[in-house]
Amino acid sequence: MLESLREGKATYVRPAVSDSLLVGMFPELGEIFEHELGTERYRARVSREREAAKGEAEAAAEALAAAEEVESAARDAEIAAEAARESLLNAIEQITYSANWCPNLKLPANAGEAVRFLSLTSIKNPDSATIEVVKAGWSARNAGASFSEWFSNCSFDTAKDALAASRALEGAYLIEPKHRRN
Repeated sequence: MLESLREGKATYVRPAVSDSLLVGMFPELGEIFEHELGTERYRARVSREREAAKGEAEAAAEALAAAEEVESAARDAEIAAEAARESLLNAIEQITYSANWCPNLKLPANAGEAVRFLSLTSIKNPDSATIEVVKAGWSARNAGASFSEWFSNCSFDTAKDALAASRALEGAYLIEPKHRRN
């Protein structure tokens, strides 16, 4: 019974309204009735404290779950970024392994002509980034730069960008496959 009262259960709660009457009849109970243990007021306080503790525990659990979710999302983003970097490096390695500059026979004669070749052959409406890569490629080839070094030093964001650049350079007759298929 005492354990039930300490836990704040309502099973053995006594109404406090008759405490003063009981103390008048039995003065030895006065010391016992001074404590709120066993009263509705005590049960309500214990219940509020439990609810508050439960609310704090739930809030802490929610905060922990949110922090874990953020941490997991950050890890996933880091893994995805690393995979994208690996994919880009692999694409650049594959492109530089399999392609080289076309012989410089003054064809295309200038960067503008290289862009025109591109729009006549493979890419009908090249965007500004593609045009810039073709112009930079033409300049690098004519300056005698190594295709492998030049292409590896280009700033591509993704493997898809590197592949698109290699297709554009090929369409502008600036690069060709190193190993011809029969």
